[in-house]
Amino acid sequence: MLLLLLLLLLLLLLLLVLLLPLLLLLLLLQLLQLLLLLLQFIGYESLLGVPIAVEKSVGPCERLIFLGLELDSVNMIVRIPLLKVEELRVAIMQ
Repeated sequence: MLLLLLLLLLLLLLLLVLLLPLLLLLLLLQLLQLLLLLLQFIGYESLLGVPIAVEKSVGPCERLIFLGLELDSVNMIVRIPLLKVEELRVAIMQ
């Protein structure tokens, strides 16, 4: 029984070693395709004269601040940042 488990573990390890480079290659190809699409999009924006504010651009993420509010796309929640809450408390108390 132990020998069978060891053989199964060895087989899984072998499959992982053989498939991992293929999976990494597929991931790399997907990243290159996304980069090409981004460059194409930036080219169209430039052609149309649409300015890009690079300092305001954000890559893919689960949470970001937009118009002073934190948008959480995983939990589908909009939060007010703690700093804003404290500022509002101080303003109300005055």
